[in-house]
Amino acid sequence: MWVRMEIAPESWVYIAICYFPPGGSRYAGLDPGGSTLDRDSPYIALSDQILHYSTLGEVFLMGDFNGRTQSRQCESYDMDLPQIMRNSDQEEMSTSRVSADVGQDATGYGRHLLELGSRHNLVIYNGIHRWPGSGGLTCFPHGGGENTVDYILGTISGASLIPSLSIGRRPLGADHTFITFTLSSPIPLDPPSSTETHTTIHFTHELSHIYAHHLHTRLLSLDPLSPLDTLTSQITTILQDSALLSFPHRTYVHPPRRGSMPQNRWYDAECRELRKHLQILEHRGDITHAQSQRRMQILTRRKRREWEERQYWDIYHLLMSRDSVVAWRHLRERR
Repeated sequence: MWVRMEIAPESWVYIAICYFPPGGSRYAGLDPGGSTLDRDSPYIALSDQILHYSTLGEVFLMGDFNGRTQSRQCESYDMDLPQIMRNSDQEEMSTSRVSADVGQDATGYGRHLLELGSRHNLVIYNGIHRWPGSGGLTCFPHGGGENTVDYILGTISGASLIPSLSIGRRPLGADHTFITFTLSSPIPLDPPSSTETHTTIHFTHELSHIYAHHLHTRLLSLDPLSPLDTLTSQITTILQDSALLSFPHRTYVHPPRRGSMPQNRWYDAECRELRKHLQILEHRGDITHAQSQRRMQILTRRKRREWEERQYWDIYHLLMSRDSVVAWRHLRERR
């Protein structure tokens, strides 16, 4: 699954979320010896997609590739590398890796991952010096053992967009840990509007099996012969719905910002006239901006106090009348 993100105006990154079956699986697309890939291999399909998306923006790959690479690294043939390295710290730009996984690549799947990266000028980010906490183990099979098969790959220049990358502690009951990274923009972006509604999902890794159950149940209902666009849309919906069903979440609705003084009920004609008069005086240099603000503040505070007093007197009269239900409603609104 590919995710497109805009990190700057007219500047996009394309992130491939990958899961590759183990090298011993019939879906791996390996020949019996594991040395070559057949045309059904997921590596072949991913390679074609990288060729397409790399012409549109920066490309990152991440996910479970089920291949062990130890501390080996892809070979980079990026022609822009010398210029990049001249403008960057040599130690920070080093692509050498140190991985906690020292096991052998028994299926040859790790070698094909390295070849894929070399073919497209990508490098494995796990274990690179600039992210000290990124070289840990990521997979802990229930049958025993531990290894690294989950990776993030990108170009050398794309590494500058990731200020932090680390591998978390193994979640309770899970056979894979999670990789945490931050994707930054090369230029500041406008902050989101404070009036928009945001949904924050708090992922609890102890409940991951519930999430996996929802995914498994919903994915089995898909028709594999459906068009690619339809399947992509359905899978995206399943991922979102399963997360909302499985993990504790809360919807934060940011209240609209209070209006400026002209939108308040107590801001009357006298306030508007004074504001206009003060603007003229400030423009001519007769008073400073601080003096203008102070005089306006004195009037608006007085107007607000008078308006609130009238409101409370109106509520008091309603309470003393027969229509007390209306009065209590006004009191609740005041709170």
